[in-house]
Amino acid sequence: MEEALRAQESAVERDPGSAGAEYNLALTQLRLGDWERGWAGYEARWRFREVHRRPRKFTRPRWNGEGWNGEELDGERVLLHAEQGLGDTIQFCRYAALVAARGGVPVLEVQPAAERLMRSLAVVRAGLAETAVMDANAVEFDCECPMMSLPAVFGTTVETVPWAGAYLGADEKLVSEKRRQFGAMRADAQGGIRVGLAWAGNPKYKADAARSMRLKTLLPLLRAVDAHWISLQKGEAAEQLASLPEDVFVVDGSSGERDLAETAALIATLDLVITTDTCIAHLAGAMRKPVWILLPHPSDWRWMEVSERTPWYPTARLFRQRTAGDWAEVLERVIGQVGELASWQVGELASWQVSELAS
Repeated sequence: MEEALRAQESAVERDPGSAGAEYNLALTQLRLGDWERGWAGYEARWRFREVHRRPRKFTRPRWNGEGWNGEELDGERVLLHAEQGLGDTIQFCRYAALVAARGGVPVLEVQPAAERLMRSLAVVRAGLAETAVMDANAVEFDCECPMMSLPAVFGTTVETVPWAGAYLGADEKLVSEKRRQFGAMRADAQGGIRVGLAWAGNPKYKADAARSMRLKTLLPLLRAVDAHWISLQKGEAAEQLASLPEDVFVVDGSSGERDLAETAALIATLDLVITTDTCIAHLAGAMRKPVWILLPHPSDWRWMEVSERTPWYPTARLFRQRTAGDWAEVLERVIGQVGELASWQVGELASWQVSELAS
């Protein structure tokens, strides 16, 4: 990565007008922890057609962190709009609380699948922020800011990632329904941990082939560990459940869900989530649920390098490929860890969760 950094710095020097060169440099800076320069350079994505082919245009001004005349906001409505995937929306919606603290009224404009989930944000529940669905009825606002520009606005560093605990949650009525629906999942169930699984992201994402896997890749894990496996998978990948061998049992928990609020309710009933780099990883992390994220080599910039931890989600543990494409070795490590957990009782698992958070 250091070699890549030098090459990209040289590219920007040679062609300072290249949005692609500036954007790629920013990703490497963010990956290496140089967030002060990385977030600023990341704004080049708006000029880079590979990221935003048709960027939205607004008649209202871009919010830069201050109110009018350089003072704090005084009730102005700040449109915080989603721009990329559902995982990005979940990761950066936490900044709505910081916008409200500056005196603004955040209006979170998000994908239809995320809007009901956004209502669980504390600032929304307190009436200090609002939610809206993208491409629906127009909302009134005084200024706007893309959600993924908020780290730059607030000068976020590795040490200052906003985290006051779980910032997304589940409706208790929905949680009760999920408990009734998936409480006793198989005839031989005698306790044991409940583990949610997701193995594939949005296939429209250009790098999805590297970050996602086939369900059959997880067979060594599913056979090695006696846990209650519940699929959190949506989309076409969920159809792979039908081809599981007879000796493997995974409950289809999410293929019929209408939005992420339902997924959050199911996650609330689980002890652990194991997932590839999907929106499920972000949702479990935002709910302060223990989540093990299986990452390709190289992984997305937001997971940085080497570390098994991420400042974005303190309850997450990162299992990285050591060689590109080698999921088998990753799963060997996962099997060793989750196998120990599967033999514990619920009380012991709760104690483990506390110790994980403390570390």
